[in-house]
Amino acid sequence: MNSIDAVIPQPQPPSDEDATQTMTRQDWRIKNNYPDQSGHSTRTERAETRTEQAESRTEQANARTEQAEVRTEQANTRTEQAEARTEQANTRTEQAEMRMKQAEARNAGTIEKAAIKTEKKRILAVDDRASNTRLVKLYLERTNDYVVREENDPKAALSAAEEFQPDLILLDVMMPGLDGGDLAACFQASPKLKAVPIVFLTAAVTKEEVKARGGQIGGHAFLAKPIVLTEMVACLKQHLAG
Repeated sequence: MNSIDAVIPQPQPPSDEDATQTMTRQDWRIKNNYPDQSGHSTRTERAETRTEQAESRTEQANARTEQAEVRTEQANTRTEQAEARTEQANTRTEQAEMRMKQAEARNAGTIEKAAIKTEKKRILAVDDRASNTRLVKLYLERTNDYVVREENDPKAALSAAEEFQPDLILLDVMMPGLDGGDLAACFQASPKLKAVPIVFLTAAVTKEEVKARGGQIGGHAFLAKPIVLTEMVACLKQHLAG
């Protein structure tokens, strides 16, 4: 080393602190030498941020709109379902009303049929012997199918029949004052009684004779005395059914 080298100091490499101070000074110089460019970058970043925020809000608004549309569709679907249930309920109500009307009609028909079925037939028993008419009345009314009126005076039988309006007349043939044949002619001559069937009761013929002629003598129904009550009921049902 010569004397000159000893006098002139040798350059030293910069330390980390010097480098930091140097870069800081460089940044400061850039900021002061180019102030407009630094502000422009900041404004651009802010504008981009605002644009991104606006786009985000737009996306959120679109999402809310889609959700609202979905809710509206769901509400419309529920409304349609409610209307369908209402229509079904109305249909069930109409069907129930129809079934009620049908049931009422059936009940009315059943009641009417029952009334017809339970309506008792009116029988006029004409015989000069009260014991005979009493026996007929007690037996027939015990069945609960008949109402029996007794008449033991042949001359009063016509007026009694027109008043009573019987469904069938049981008429004895052999009676004093007015026999059964003449009384039957009076019944058939009456407009009120001409359609009423007559069953003659007589001891003048036997049961075998009546049976051999099919229960008819001279075109009229006959029962031979002494009367068998079960045969009499069967005869009544036959003629009343016709």
